[in-house]
Amino acid sequence: MGTTATADEMIHNGDYRTYWPFTPLNKTEAGIEADFARTFPIVPRPGPAGGCAPADHAIVIQTPADLYSRGLAGRFRDSFEGEIDVLDYAQDGDFSGAGADDLRFDSAENLADEVCRRLRESPGSLVYWSARAREFTAFINAMDHKGTCGDRDVTVLGGNDLTNVAQTGAFNDKHWLRLYFSGHRLPDTDPRAGTKTRDFADAYDRFVRTTTRGTDPWRQDGHAAVAYDALHVLSLATDLAYRDEHAAPGAVLTALGSDSIRFDGATGYVSYHQGVNQPPADKTLVLLRQTAEGPVAVVACGAYRQGRTYAAHGEPCTA
Repeated sequence: MGTTATADEMIHNGDYRTYWPFTPLNKTEAGIEADFARTFPIVPRPGPAGGCAPADHAIVIQTPADLYSRGLAGRFRDSFEGEIDVLDYAQDGDFSGAGADDLRFDSAENLADEVCRRLRESPGSLVYWSARAREFTAFINAMDHKGTCGDRDVTVLGGNDLTNVAQTGAFNDKHWLRLYFSGHRLPDTDPRAGTKTRDFADAYDRFVRTTTRGTDPWRQDGHAAVAYDALHVLSLATDLAYRDEHAAPGAVLTALGSDSIRFDGATGYVSYHQGVNQPPADKTLVLLRQTAEGPVAVVACGAYRQGRTYAAHGEPCTA
């Protein structure tokens, strides 16, 4: 049972039915992010007028040897209606899977220089980050060391892997960084969050108070909630498969492929009726903006409560 930051390519494995994603497919996530970038005012306008505008250009940063990174970047490129540059970034120097014409960087400092150059040339650009959190931290530190891109803010939109560092507060003092990333549950302070989401957050808080000293930075992180709900799916499937003190071979797979698994979970409403090896129907996806006070949901798509669908939300959820 997959959780997050896993490549869609794992599904295309012939007749085998061993991999079941629990979160929205990368294709769905990238489509929503591309539509968000083109329709929401998230890129600062240069000049005295100020304000923000939708992105008309994307600088896509990928690690080509990482199947998840390359796949997410490719699906964003397919969906984004604007100009696109692709920059390959691999700190270990492994550029297998890179395009013949891609520019390649193994230095965060050199990548920062190139990104700033392109931002100066195309002020309406955002940076789409599909590489991992470790590479992102190196890039942000390099930008800081070089004085960023002058006096302009930089808008970055990325996948859920960035929550691994964003919510630690590592970027709270980067006032030049406008950081947006995907997640898989609403913050419990969001009025759209359901009862089960708030119950999960309360239970998490009680656990942290009894086991951890200080403030826990992961309180609003969706990874724990995803794992909790995914394990519940497997538990329900096993219960359905277990009959007469044994479970027939393949019975768990049959249960997963049926429409018998439905429940209100920590990540929203979970229901399986999408077919073999597909995520739950209209699985919750949120886009978060990192602020000094924590993540704030700027977009909420899918079944964060029963009866909600992607189509019901309009742009960018219908991408």
